[in-house]
Amino acid sequence: SRAYALAPGPHSTAVWLVAGGDFGPEHVADVPGRCTGGVWLDRTGRMLALDRETGGVTKSVAVDLERGGEVTALLQIADGSDDRLLLADPDSGLLLVRSDAPGDDRLGWGVLGSRRPVRFPESLRLDDAVLTPFAVQPGQVLMPESCGVALRIESAAGSRLGVWRPAGRRLLQLASPEGWLAGTGLWSTEGVLRLPCAAGTGPVGVVDIEPLGALPLDPRMDSACDVTTEPAQAEVAGQEPCGALVTPAVCKPVPLQQAPLTSRSQPG
Repeated sequence: SRAYALAPGPHSTAVWLVAGGDFGPEHVADVPGRCTGGVWLDRTGRMLALDRETGGVTKSVAVDLERGGEVTALLQIADGSDDRLLLADPDSGLLLVRSDAPGDDRLGWGVLGSRRPVRFPESLRLDDAVLTPFAVQPGQVLMPESCGVALRIESAAGSRLGVWRPAGRRLLQLASPEGWLAGTGLWSTEGVLRLPCAAGTGPVGVVDIEPLGALPLDPRMDSACDVTTEPAQAEVAGQEPCGALVTPAVCKPVPLQQAPLTSRSQPG
């Protein structure tokens, strides 16, 4: 396996291969601007998404590590908005983003390799808590709306578990297993969420739950954006068929923008 590290400089950020190379640490690329984060867009270790800050604005970009760090725009929701990529699933192309384009900091979702814009569903907005996604269900090829997403819900009362998927249209809130290492876990392709736990002086274990049965697919889907700024394109979100999705292994990502205003007011 390989491991990479970011080294910020005065005007650019260096990407280093620090483990898994042939001859020790290896300089891979220089990306203009100050970069943070790091989310893989494929399973080959070629396309890396970074959150790049330039001129006081942060936008996610895709860096092609096999082309000397060639940079492609990934998130361009609004001109002056901070748009960060939090999670990506290479199988379905599902992206989880955080942006202040709707007027305040919101979670949204989009699809890599598609011209379908980003949505900001109301179901991912809680007034008294901060939501942070930490795991996406893999194996849902060309079906991003069906992917389960696990979230950490942090409030004054502590941490609890959230489960959501785009086609479910609501956030399922669950009590955290005792000793859960909050914000960690992974999905199986079958929809089992595995959560590491360490209670007291006992051994570390894994708790398996299957929460997606409580989130049936909604035939209406969340095809309309709940919050918008200026329309980014003329077509209504959701009108493009799922068959238009592109596996993001090598392709240059289409810059994701925000869904245009529609007359629909269904909850997200």
